[in-house]
Amino acid sequence: WAELGNVMIGIAPRDSGQLVQSVFNSRGFWGFVSGGCLSTVYAQDGTRGRAIPSQPWPSPLPSTAKITLKYSPSSSSMMFAVDDGPFTTAPFNTSIPRDTAYCAAVTFFEPFKTVEVVDMARPSSAVCPLATLIE
Repeated sequence: WAELGNVMIGIAPRDSGQLVQSVFNSRGFWGFVSGGCLSTVYAQDGTRGRAIPSQPWPSPLPSTAKITLKYSPSSSSMMFAVDDGPFTTAPFNTSIPRDTAYCAAVTFFEPFKTVEVVDMARPSSAVCPLATLIE
């Protein structure tokens, strides 16, 4: 993951429209991977660089690590896991609003970087646009 530079992995409202610079501060809920380490979160609720308190994964992450993000509308929370490890709840300032449709989102801070995004739980009728942002 270190070779990817800084990457934000999260969820953004489906109706966000055009993504804007620093979208992680204004739309959605995000985990920040920097220097290969997944350790802080950012969000539209004013959360800025808050440490993830329990990080049951290696730091830095191996280049082959799989980060899983799980959004739970019923509990209004988002969790992260690495590979097949346990999930840890992201410590945002507020609960994630339940009345919003979210899509998986990734932002890169450098060009020519790639990750694979797999949406395993969304019904096919709830299509999310494919959009990336290079900050």
